Amino acid sequence: MSIYIFSKPIHSGKTTALLQWSKHKNCAGILMPDINGSKKFYDIETEKYFDAECNSDNAENLAIIGKYRFDNKAFDKANAIIISALTKPVDYFIIDEIGKVELSKRGFYPALITLLQTQQQLQFNVNILLVVRDSLLQEVVNFFSIEKFKDFII
Repeated sequence: MSIYIFSKPIHSGKTTALLQWSKHKNCAGILMPDINGSKKFYDIETEKYFDAECNSDNAENLAIIGKYRFDNKAFDKANAIIISALTKPVDYFIIDEIGKVELSKRGFYPALITLLQTQQQLQFNVNILLVVRDSLLQEVVNFFSIEKFKDFII
């Protein structure tokens, strides 16, 4: 089992590349493409999209990061998808992306912590693939105590 990190600059096509790559691999997890200017969650296993952005001003459901207004309930659903996939024998668990939200212990933080803590207990060999923008790479590696990882290259 290995941890891979796919790291490039912001808006450099990381998600688009992974969307194409994952269609030909045995993967589970979540990608976050930008579709028509709106962030979506993409469940790799079911190939279904759902909204990532919040349409209300209810502060309880809202996480504002940069120009995005993320829906915390949508993140709950995305985390549940990732965690439930831990029972399935796949080659890669993908989380797109680990960044500022996760560094504040929100967003994909619960799923990533669960994945990192259970990786040794899984009954099958699996790789973890994390997407991290290059400017946050060292901070993410330090914050999550990722001691060894391999660069992921498509």
